[in-house]
Amino acid sequence: MLFWRKIKKQFKIIYMPKEFIDLRELMKKIRSNEIKKDKPLLIFGEEGEKFYVFQDSGLNMLLGQPGNGKTKFITGVIIELLKRIKESEYRYYDYTIVYIDTERPESQYAFNIEQIVTKCGLSEDDIFENLRFISTLDLNGAETKSALKEFLKRNKPKKCIIIIDHALSLVNDMNNLQEANEIDLLFKMYISEGHIILTSMHSTYNGMQKGMGHLGSAFDRGASFILEIVNSDDGEGFTLKNVKSRIASKSKKEMTMFKDKDGNIDLSISPHISEITGKSKPEDKSASIPEIVYLFARATIRTKKELYSIINNKFGFTDDSSSASTFYKKFLTDYIVFENGSPYFTDKGKAFTNKDI
Repeated sequence: MLFWRKIKKQFKIIYMPKEFIDLRELMKKIRSNEIKKDKPLLIFGEEGEKFYVFQDSGLNMLLGQPGNGKTKFITGVIIELLKRIKESEYRYYDYTIVYIDTERPESQYAFNIEQIVTKCGLSEDDIFENLRFISTLDLNGAETKSALKEFLKRNKPKKCIIIIDHALSLVNDMNNLQEANEIDLLFKMYISEGHIILTSMHSTYNGMQKGMGHLGSAFDRGASFILEIVNSDDGEGFTLKNVKSRIASKSKKEMTMFKDKDGNIDLSISPHISEITGKSKPEDKSASIPEIVYLFARATIRTKKELYSIINNKFGFTDDSSSASTFYKKFLTDYIVFENGSPYFTDKGKAFTNKDI
């Protein structure tokens, strides 16, 4: 009971009977085109080879493990939105993009902003007229929500495309049901006001296509559109798959976008779109754990960089890809740990250090 009192106080909910929707009036709005049918927010690819990227209403979510390109893809989405947002025929040409970065310091997010400015092909005046950016690294979840609420209040009556890079920072505890419900209700309120929400979130480590914790479960249920991003098999880009869609049946296609020399998504290269088919069983990379631990134990210099070099050489990953880091986090943390930059072999790791592999 106390929980609902808090919710009522926060959002000033007045409990009263709700009127039934006038269905005749609803049909008039549809026929006069006042209410438009939901469409993809962006479409990548050419005719016959299209890949939908998010939906132009409701909650959209991007799932992925750390280091799998979520922020890089969001940066590309913002660039593409800004290109279209100045076109009068685009459905949301007069929307403001609100970009919230919850995790990175200035030395990192600054270069994403630079990339947006230099690659979207608009003047800085046009960009800054339609793009607002806030870093909430120094704010807690409640303060971040207050900052967003205040901006939307000042920006009325303009509608916004709200982009939150890493939503887990909106809560203190991702497994707190009360906090998850509060965020769910807040987002529903913003959606009912006509805003579009796009958020990224870490996916679970058990291989399931869902966000972490109670917050992830709430978003999974309420999202209109969900994409998952992973490192491509060759480490040269990122592959996206459709997990959920309310505007069309779940896509049977996947899209791979390629990296530029700086490791960012290169929007000048057409993405590769292909059918998801019954693929042959992927290589069991965990089978290489003993060999990698053995080689690292015999390395002249034992640093994390050297470990990543061994992994890259084993699987043919490039040095600037994040695939080695992903492999380490997924397979090797039970065998090798780093403390203050120094490696330590666990008991399981020591079992492989003296064997002939």
